[in-house]
Amino acid sequence: MFDKLNMQLVKKHYDARFRCHEHLLDLLSTARKEDYLEIALGIGEFSYGNFSANEHHLGERILSHSPHERLFELAQSFMNDTSPLKMLKSIYVDFNLPYLKIGVGSEMAMMLKPNTFWVANVRTLWTHLLLKHNYDLDKANEELSLYRTQDDGEMRYEVWREIYPKMKKSIDKTCEQGNNAALTQSVTPPNSCHYMWFDVIASSLYETFAI
Repeated sequence: MFDKLNMQLVKKHYDARFRCHEHLLDLLSTARKEDYLEIALGIGEFSYGNFSANEHHLGERILSHSPHERLFELAQSFMNDTSPLKMLKSIYVDFNLPYLKIGVGSEMAMMLKPNTFWVANVRTLWTHLLLKHNYDLDKANEELSLYRTQDDGEMRYEVWREIYPKMKKSIDKTCEQGNNAALTQSVTPPNSCHYMWFDVIASSLYETFAI
């Protein structure tokens, strides 16, 4: 399955995300709040900053429903969080901002600390389930549909708190398989930002194989 991916495009996607990651860190450290939030929420042309927000046009909605200072404080909290579960708590309990749930929030966190946090959205969860079911597409799609709620498609905090840590084994296996596929195609895999590499591979898998 991984050998069907165009790893040159996957690596190009990673490189663009990595440059965006460095820019976001600079904006955060120099307190350029409005510039940071525009990119971190994937607004307009800044899709690389947050694909989850950009894809669902959530960035503008989030900005208009929360104090910008509070959003910036959430980003700063991610820099202090060392536990993935603490990051989830920051999103759902400590801040609990309108329209900013696990998909957008975990991507904000990953883009700041891509060796600590991973993105939890439909694409990455689907990839986790795909590996869990030994690449059975039907079973992965079926379990994904069971996890999602009927109203806004967001899963409850309690469910994500259980699933998020379990994704790590699938992430490591995805990166290993992605590395092998890349080397086969004469593409050098990155040696840093493990969870960012997983995210771009998961996106490519989802776009290629998800039903």
